[in-house]
Amino acid sequence: MKINIPDVPRRALEILKENGHSAYLVGGCVRDNLRGAPSSDYDIATSAEPQETKDAFRGYRLIETGLKHGTVTVLIESEPVEITTF
Repeated sequence: MKINIPDVPRRALEILKENGHSAYLVGGCVRDNLRGAPSSDYDIATSAEPQETKDAFRGYRLIETGLKHGTVTVLIESEPVEITTF
């Protein structure tokens, strides 16, 4: 099955991979796509530790959503993407 990934989460995945990390869409967007429903919530699980995520997205606005749980929210074109370490 192919998931249609909008530009913002696609860019986040590309940035993580360009920086040597594995990254996958997880959560509601996967469920919604399996159901054939539109999704507006794109979360990413990655091999990057929180500091590595912050380093990869230097220049973007970052919100330390839950560092103790490994989560950083990145704003790309004013859209939030939650990125969490595996």
